[in-house]
Amino acid sequence: MKGFTLLEAMIGITLLTFSLMGVVAMMVYFGGQTSDKTLKGCLLDGATNALAQYSANALPVGTSFTCENINVTISMSHSTFPSSNDCNNVTATAAAQGKSVQLQTKICNFQ
Repeated sequence: MKGFTLLEAMIGITLLTFSLMGVVAMMVYFGGQTSDKTLKGCLLDGATNALAQYSANALPVGTSFTCENINVTISMSHSTFPSSNDCNNVTATAAAQGKSVQLQTKICNFQ
């Protein structure tokens, strides 16, 4: 007998379909993981930069920026730089798309 029977062809097509569905599901899953990592990276960069700017006494309160087409909002726990020979416990919060990152540090002004 030469060739495939209809039953063999149907089984082959069914196996191929399930295999392709698994590949597509993995692509969707890992695509979502990549976008979450991008968002987390943007939030972490925003909070880190906000603390660095605050320590240089250069950050206006309530700033926002765009990272990878994501609008990130930054808020600070203190709006003023510490007075001379004083320290502030400062928290920077970066928020976007319903997620947020908070970083806290102590910033001192020893002049």
